[in-house]
Amino acid sequence: MKLLYIIANPKKENSVSIEVSNNLVEEFKKNNPNAEVETLNLYDEKLGHLSIDSLMGKNTDMKDKAIHFSSFDRYVIASPMWNLSIPSILKAYIDYIMVKGIGFNYNKYGVPYGLLKNKKAVCVFARGGVYSYWPMTIFAHDKKYMKHILNFVGIKDIKFLEVDGLDKYPNKKQNIIAKAMVKAAKLARKL
Repeated sequence: MKLLYIIANPKKENSVSIEVSNNLVEEFKKNNPNAEVETLNLYDEKLGHLSIDSLMGKNTDMKDKAIHFSSFDRYVIASPMWNLSIPSILKAYIDYIMVKGIGFNYNKYGVPYGLLKNKKAVCVFARGGVYSYWPMTIFAHDKKYMKHILNFVGIKDIKFLEVDGLDKYPNKKQNIIAKAMVKAAKLARKL
């Protein structure tokens, strides 16, 4: 089994999304000692936006990144919520890996279907506000987007760990993180 741990946060320290995700990945390793785990810090990759050469097939970046992504069985994605969504670097990475014939294809009627079957993902989102409950869920574009894009490529087993209220309740921050760590350990056993 292979797990790809994707970090979409420029912080090297004091990042709740990374702290909680690190815990999840460590628990996963304990439960799956033979699993292969690779960490992909998107900020270390220095990803840019797609170029015309990539879109025209003159640059192999897209295909290489899509093949790499598709070779894994499990995914852990660590991301803060920025401006109600995901960081642009995570969106840029998704643009690179969305390649027809690798992540998805079209049926004879032109309807897309995902090719990445029997895979699982956990998205860990750290948020300053509380967006896990209605009516604020309508603003949580991070979760909506990741759910739809992962479903699009065929990943249907997706869990979300939303670490909400970090800025809204600064006096409860450590308690919020502690509860998230417990949830992370439980999710690791199901990954």
